[in-house]
Amino acid sequence: MINVEKKEMICPRCMGKGFVDLDDIRRLGKKLEWGQGYCRYCDAQGFVERGKPKLFDPRKLDTGSNFHG
Repeated sequence: MINVEKKEMICPRCMGKGFVDLDDIRRLGKKLEWGQGYCRYCDAQGFVERGKPKLFDPRKLDTGSNFHG
């Protein structure tokens, strides 16, 4: 289990794994758009700042430092 600080939350894209897998891709409705790979939304950390999903949609591809797979 990830030790998340009070100012952080589990990443809504990878669900705390740090890696976007096929289950995440299906859950987010990106089956034909994304490949598996490290999570760009949390930079593979498994957590993000609280409130980030309100500012940046986890379904958008242009979030993070590199593209999925």
